[in-house]
Amino acid sequence: MKKDTLTGVIPTEGKPIVFSSQNDYEFCFLTDMIYKIGEKNDVVKIPTVDGFLFGKTHENNDVAIYVGGKEFIVFLNRTITTGLYVKSSYNVRNRDIKDFDTICFQGGTLNKLFKINGIKTDLADGTNTVELIDDSERYHIETNGYSINLVVRSITTERMGLEGRHIANDNVELTLKFDKPQPLKSLIEHYNKIKDLLSFMTFRENVGFDKIYIGKESSKTAEVFMREDKEFTDKNHFNNIHFDELGESLPKLLKLLYNSEDKKSSLSLGFIPKDDNDFFIMNNDKIRLICTALECELSFAEDIKVEENKELDELIETIKSTIKEFRKTHTKLSNDVYNSISSNMGHWSFPLAEKLCALHHKYEEEMLIINKNSSSITDENIKAVVKYRNDITHGKHRVSDMEIARTAFYLCGLIYFCILERVGVDRKNIKEWCKHQLLT
Repeated sequence: MKKDTLTGVIPTEGKPIVFSSQNDYEFCFLTDMIYKIGEKNDVVKIPTVDGFLFGKTHENNDVAIYVGGKEFIVFLNRTITTGLYVKSSYNVRNRDIKDFDTICFQGGTLNKLFKINGIKTDLADGTNTVELIDDSERYHIETNGYSINLVVRSITTERMGLEGRHIANDNVELTLKFDKPQPLKSLIEHYNKIKDLLSFMTFRENVGFDKIYIGKESSKTAEVFMREDKEFTDKNHFNNIHFDELGESLPKLLKLLYNSEDKKSSLSLGFIPKDDNDFFIMNNDKIRLICTALECELSFAEDIKVEENKELDELIETIKSTIKEFRKTHTKLSNDVYNSISSNMGHWSFPLAEKLCALHHKYEEEMLIINKNSSSITDENIKAVVKYRNDITHGKHRVSDMEIARTAFYLCGLIYFCILERVGVDRKNIKEWCKHQLLT
C-alpha cells in the first residue's frame, strides 16, 4: 500500500499520547514527560478496542491503529511497526470507524482477473461519443450468520486539466456489502479471504490491492492501509481464472474459503507458489503442502474406487460380526475397548497412494492436457511422491530428483480439478482452462 505521513493524538484518562508516522507503517508514540534520573517516570497504559488504538490526526481525521493485545503500554516513547491502520476519508466531523457494512478493494491483482468493458466509444459524423456500460458482476453469499453481496466491476474516471480531457477505464473494484455491521477487527479476516480467492484464481500467493476502503450506507468513510511485504504477481492476464469464468461457482468457492459449514478444513491452499520466482522451485516443504492439500480434497471426494470399496466394506462388516460373537463369550474387556475398536474401524481406508492413483485416473484427460510437454504421470510416479513425503515427514534423509519434483508439481492440477468440480465448474470448462490457465 502507499506511504502515508501521519501525526496526531491518542486520548487517555490523563494527558494524551502523541503519535507520528513518517516511515510506512512505523508509528512512534510519545508522552510529554521528560526522563529524569532518580525520579519516578510513569508508565502510560492505554486500553485497546479489539487490539486497536483510536485517536485523531492533527488534520482532524479519525484514525485506528492496530497494536494487538488488550492494552498498549508507553514508557516515555515507544515505536512499533503495525500491519494495519485506518484513517477516515473526511475531517469535517467525527467519523465512527469502529465498524462498517462495506469493504471496497480497488486495483492491484483485481485488474488481471476481470474483463474490463465499462465504456463504449462510437465515431460517427466526425463526433466521438462515449457511452458508459454497466459491466458489473453480482453474487450473493450466505456465511457465518450473515449474508454478503459481492459486486465486481470496472471503474471509469474522467480527468480534466491543461493538457486536455482524459477518460480512463482501466481499474477494477470489488465490493463486499454486508447485511449486518462488521466490527473493525473483522477487516483482517475479510481481507485474507479475498486474498485467498485471488490467490486461487492466479495460482500465486503474492496478490493484493492498490487501495482499500470501508464504509457505511454506500459511503466510503475510511481508507484502510494493509502492509504488503511483496510486489504483486506479474502473471499474464490471460493465464488467470477470471470472475466471469467462475460465474455462479464463485459464491460456492468463497463460502468454502470462509469455511462456515463446520470446523473441518474445507480448503488447503498452501500448495500455491509464493510468487512468480517461487513458481519454478520445488522443495520438501512444498511436497508436504501439496500432499496435505490432496488429502484435504480426498476427504471430500466421492467414491473413487467403487468395486474395491465394496470389498473393504464387506471386510469391515465381517470383522464387526466376528467381534460381536467374540464379545458374547468374552466379558473381561470393557465397553470402552469395544467402542474404541469400532471407532477405529470407522477410519479404515485405502492408503493415500492408492487414493491418489484413483484420483489421477479420474482426471486423466485433464492431467494429459496440463502435462502435454512432458512424459505422462504414472501410478509409480505418484506412489514415489507419497513415499518421499512419508520419509521426510518421519525424519528420514531423502534427496529429491526431477521425477519426484515434476510429479509433485503436476499433482497441483489434481487439487485444482477437485476444488473446481466441488464448486460446480463443469469438466468441459476445466479442460478448456487447462490449455492456458492452470499451473502457469
